[in-house]
Amino acid sequence: MEPYVGEIRMFAGTFAPKGWLLCDGSYYDSHTYATLYSLIMEIYGGDGGNKFAVPDLRGRAPIQWGQGIGLSGYSIGQHAGAEKVTLTVPQLPPHNHQVNVNADLGSVFNPSNTSFLSASNIAADTKEVNTYSAAKGSATLHTETISQTGGGQSVSILSPVLAVTYIIAWEGIYPSRP
Repeated sequence: MEPYVGEIRMFAGTFAPKGWLLCDGSYYDSHTYATLYSLIMEIYGGDGGNKFAVPDLRGRAPIQWGQGIGLSGYSIGQHAGAEKVTLTVPQLPPHNHQVNVNADLGSVFNPSNTSFLSASNIAADTKEVNTYSAAKGSATLHTETISQTGGGQSVSILSPVLAVTYIIAWEGIYPSRP
């Protein structure tokens, strides 16, 4: 079956067959490929009349342009999305961090819950510091940040994929408009 000019297909090979071009964002002469140029013009890039680009589907999943119900809208030729994302503090779900304290005496070198709270000005490694009181009871602690956590590394949000070759027809049947 002869393709429509401008038709995009998936192809299992690593080349573009005769009458087809790779969908790799390459620029082509608008006079040599005038039929294809008349359909896609410079939607995917160009220099104002002499060169035009074919769609670049390398590493991208195609979607229909427009806006589906309850979805974001996209213009034809628009790029969107990312393979990785780095979350910022406002994007994290609300949560709390606990401070664990217990009734161990401050003279215990390694309390059982490994939480150390001290208001002492004694230099580090000089002597044991009484970090806990022998008295039991409740006390309100200061609301300062406990500690920073996380490495700020990007996280992959890429769905499982299979790489194939996308090709666009530059020869074939010229599509009629409705």
